[in-house]
Amino acid sequence: MKYKLDFEFDYSFLLFGISCHDSSHRLCWYLNKELDLKLRMEGEHEVPQRSGKSRHVLYQHVAEDELQVWSLIANHSTDGPLIPELKQFDYLLKIEEGDHLNETDVSNQIRSLSPVIACFPLDAAGLKHKDNLIFE
Repeated sequence: MKYKLDFEFDYSFLLFGISCHDSSHRLCWYLNKELDLKLRMEGEHEVPQRSGKSRHVLYQHVAEDELQVWSLIANHSTDGPLIPELKQFDYLLKIEEGDHLNETDVSNQIRSLSPVIACFPLDAAGLKHKDNLIFE
């Protein structure tokens, strides 16, 4: 007898695409200051590609009192994009358990930062490569 395990990830997190020509650590400094976060480098997120793996710098902040996880990840690396259909964005900001946040307000706060060129809320469920947004 064989059993098949069907598991569906939850893609109900908030996702923002950010265009910014500054380095990731400089963008984190601005986000930490404006949004009262403590984004810290967590290493690299590896994603399988046809030619091997692409590695993307990952910063995270865990707000335990609100049970939120904020993750800023570089969309581009020398090995390829994290989400190919969003290659116009330099960074992606993922907010898990951000149900009570107003995505327009968050987007406007990020847009107001001097190094940010553009910031748009995105629908993760509609992305072809959405599984690349699942961090271990």
